[in-house]
Amino acid sequence: MLAPLRTVAATLRVPATKTKAPVQLALSWPWPTTSASLEMRVDPTSATALDIVNRLRAETGGMAKEDVRVTRGYSPHRVSDADLDAMPAAQLMRSNLVVWVPGTGQNDTGSGGAYTLDAASSLSPVLRAARAAAADADRASTLASASVSRVQAAADRSLARVLYGGTAALTAQLGAVVHLTYELGWDLMEPATNMLGLTTVILSGAFFAAANAEFTYANAANVVRDRLRRWHARRMRVDLEEAARTVEHGRRVRAQLTDVLAVFAPPPSSVSALSSSSSSLYSRH
Repeated sequence: MLAPLRTVAATLRVPATKTKAPVQLALSWPWPTTSASLEMRVDPTSATALDIVNRLRAETGGMAKEDVRVTRGYSPHRVSDADLDAMPAAQLMRSNLVVWVPGTGQNDTGSGGAYTLDAASSLSPVLRAARAAAADADRASTLASASVSRVQAAADRSLARVLYGGTAALTAQLGAVVHLTYELGWDLMEPATNMLGLTTVILSGAFFAAANAEFTYANAANVVRDRLRRWHARRMRVDLEEAARTVEHGRRVRAQLTDVLAVFAPPPSSVSALSSSSSSLYSRH
């Protein structure tokens, strides 16, 4: 009597925003000898079928290699470890392979429990999870970017007012000096203009001490812009650091999920090529 096939559930685990953990493929193996399932997580783009089999061997007590094996369907032809090492995890899930694990149920040959990672039950949830996670990452990143853009636009408007106001103040100062020079005479205005120059030097030194940058209009504008960004962020209740983490998290997750979708849902031509190579692989056994 053949052992009944047990289906391995698969899904994706997408890390939280504040972590830099990679996207992982989670496999849940129903273990009949215990009440809980065996949970396994691997890299969905770089893991091979041999990585999964070796994890199973470790979980079953480091048994001999022949105890945990992979066959095509219920045929007696075993897939070698070398072929498993060359097989991506995605191809393992696309094929009708059977993983035999000792101590999880017996058949008439004592081969152990039989598990399958068929595409219908395992691959579809992975692809749905990848697309949903990509959409969530896009949505969160778009909202965070929009919030930062609103803060930046408000800061730029405020900076423009400060720059125009400063230009007007300097123009008024020049006009006042010229007017008072004609009214009071240069003998009185010369010390005043010297004091204005000295005040500018003192302010430049204070700026260097506070901003650790040479006093130029560009550096002054950057410092004022940064202060205005933080002020508008508090006013709009936007956490700029959290928004930056969300945007970076979205970019990283999108990049990883793009790779996942490329591996698990390749173009039809690639699938046909994999199927052909898989057929030739098993025809040798």
